[in-house]
Amino acid sequence: MAIKEQLAKIVGKNNVLDSPEVIERYGRDHSIESPGLFTCVVRPKDAKETQKVIQLANEAKFAIVPQTSGVHFNGGAIPKIGGVVLD
Repeated sequence: MAIKEQLAKIVGKNNVLDSPEVIERYGRDHSIESPGLFTCVVRPKDAKETQKVIQLANEAKFAIVPQTSGVHFNGGAIPKIGGVVLD
């Protein structure tokens, strides 16, 4: 089963976002860093869903990048090597 399908089982299909617009918005901040490339954005509703997403990431060996405010200028929360953005 694909990662996005597994994530959708945890957080619901509407909370796994992967449109080009979403990828562009979540893949950058105000720095001069290149936009990041990642699979999708996951929006868990509570700590329990967040825990399950992180457990899946550990089992399936994919990166989790936490979403920040996006107003930073250092590129610290831009996904570099794939994975999932956790909002």
